[in-house]
Formats: sequence, C-alpha cells, structure tokens
Amino acid sequence: KVFFEIGKTTLNDMNEENLNYFAEQIKNSNSVYTIKGYADKTTGSKARNQKLANDRAKNVYDILIKKGVSEKNLKVADPGEIVAPNGRDAKFVRMVEIK
Repeated sequence: KVFFEIGKTTLNDMNEENLNYFAEQIKNSNSVYTIKGYADKTTGSKARNQKLANDRAKNVYDILIKKGVSEKNLKVADPGEIVAPNGRDAKFVRMVEIK
C-alpha cells in the first residue's frame, strides 16, 4: 500500500520510494498485479472520489512502468464503490493497494 494526502493524486517522496521495492518484486515475478485506488468518502462527492481513486491508481501504474515494470505484469482495477479493503468504511482511506 502507498498513501496519499487528502485530495492528492501524487505521492510524497517516501511513498514513491516505497514503489522501488514493489517494482523490484514485480519485475522478478511472472504474476499479474492489480492496482486499486481508494479515496476518503467523507471529503467530496462519490463521482469526485471515484475519479480521485482511479487517478491515484493510474499514477502508481505510470510510476511502476517508469521503474521498468512490464505492462503485462500490471492492471488497474476500477475503483467501484469507495470502500476500504475488507469492506470496511472508507473514512480516511487515501491509498493505492497493489496485490
């Protein structure tokens, strides 16, 4: 997981650096990893949050590609309902999950 500031789609330096670890793991794998974005449902409309979650996921995808990960190893999931992983309330969930 990498985390975002409220309303942002760009990562801070620490979270972008964490993607170096993910990139190396993915490059050494034959698996396909799904990137899914989340947004805090208490700050903005549902449409705005779905766009924010999707933009976050696409940004992480682009960063991983720039770090040498093959497109065949990645897919971006539709954010769907803005809920936290495991179905919990998405009150303060501003992240992208890579599985």
